[in-house]
Amino acid sequence: GVPVLEEPPLARALYAAVPVGHPIPANLFHAVAEVLAWVYALRDGKRQPWRGTTQPQGAF
Repeated sequence: GVPVLEEPPLARALYAAVPVGHPIPANLFHAVAEVLAWVYALRDGKRQPWRGTTQPQGAF
């Protein structure tokens, strides 16, 4: 199957704050970087459980 990551607070913050094609704002950058690091680890065969620790700051 295809791995699915559910991170509703981050998804909501991105949806509310970032138009498609625009840069990720600084207050969401670290949280998005954690997701991307997890995705790249999956791609490299290092399947591991999600352990994201960063919550979006000041997103709402």
